[in-house]
Amino acid sequence: MQAIDGYFENGRFIPNERVTLPKRVQAVLVFSENKIDNDKTERLFWLEKFHDAVKQAENEEMAYIPRSTGMRPPINLSDEE
Repeated sequence: MQAIDGYFENGRFIPNERVTLPKRVQAVLVFSENKIDNDKTERLFWLEKFHDAVKQAENEEMAYIPRSTGMRPPINLSDEE
């Protein structure tokens, strides 16, 4: 008996490491109750919170920040010499 760690997505099993299996083998599927989509759901939740914060700050007046005068001149990136 051999155990292969991976995940099941859209009807396919994707192993975490490269494995070679025979063409036909008897198998037992055991899966955990933890969903991988939790990370995606959490990221979407925080992205939605970020967009809400940006939307709330749309009409806020920004403080004036004077431009620095001690910067070097820009680099000429043209092909001409």
